[in-house]
Amino acid sequence: MLANERHNKIYKMIQKDGAVTTAKLMELFDISIETVRRDLLTMEKANLLKRVHGGAVAEGEIKKLPPLDVRKTENVKLKQEVVKNALQFINEGDTIALTGGSTAMLFVEELKKCFSELTIAVFSLDLFDLLRDGNNFELILCGGHYNRSYENFFHGIFVHDILEKIGINKAFVFPASISLTSGICGQSNDYALCVRKMIESATETYMLSDSTKFEKKIGIMYSDMKKEFTYITDTSLPAELQKLYKENGIKIIL
Repeated sequence: MLANERHNKIYKMIQKDGAVTTAKLMELFDISIETVRRDLLTMEKANLLKRVHGGAVAEGEIKKLPPLDVRKTENVKLKQEVVKNALQFINEGDTIALTGGSTAMLFVEELKKCFSELTIAVFSLDLFDLLRDGNNFELILCGGHYNRSYENFFHGIFVHDILEKIGINKAFVFPASISLTSGICGQSNDYALCVRKMIESATETYMLSDSTKFEKKIGIMYSDMKKEFTYITDTSLPAELQKLYKENGIKIIL
C-alpha cells in the first residue's frame, strides 16, 4: 500500500475514534514501527493529527462552550452514567469540592439521593441553590467576586483562600474538554483559576466528563492531563482512546 493510501485510512480512523495506536497501525498495515512513526510525523506536519506516546490523536478545532441552558439538554444519558459511576469514590463524612456545569448539577442530585453526611464546598451559585434545599449537608459557599454572565460563579482571591483552608478530601472537576495534547479545559480564565486552586488544595482529584468531551479543545486549560487524576466517563469512549490513555498511564473508569 502506498503511503498516501495509508495516510487517508489513518485519517479516517482518527476522525472516527479520536485516536489510533501505533500497535494497531503496525498490525493493520503490516508495517514496521519506523514506518508508522514516519507516517504520523508526515501527517502531523500537515496538521492532520497530533502525535502522542503510543500513537496519535485528532487535531481538533477549538470550539466555544454552549450556554448552560443548552448543555443541560445535551448527552443527558451519558452524563447520568458518568455521575452514577463516580459515586463509588465518595464515603459518608467526606469533605468534597465541586466545580460547576450541567454534569455537576446531575451529580448533585445523585449526592442528595445517596448520602446524608458530607461537607461540600462550591463556588457555583447554581450548585449551592440545588444543595441547600432538602438535605442535611454541611455546605460551604466559596464567595468572592460574582460573575453573573458565565455559569453564575464566584471567583478571586477570597474563593482561593477558602479552598486552601477547608481541607478537601476529594475534588470533583467537570471540564468542558479533556485531551492528551490540549489538557483539561474550560471557557473562562477566572473560572480556571478557581479550578486550579481546588485541584491544588485536594488530596484526590476526579475528572468527570462524558465521552463526547474527550480529545476536544474548548477554551482555557485548567491543567495538564495528569496521571495522578482519576478520569470517570461512560462506556461509549472509543476503545482506541482507552488503549492510548492506558499507554500514557491515564486511569480511566468506565
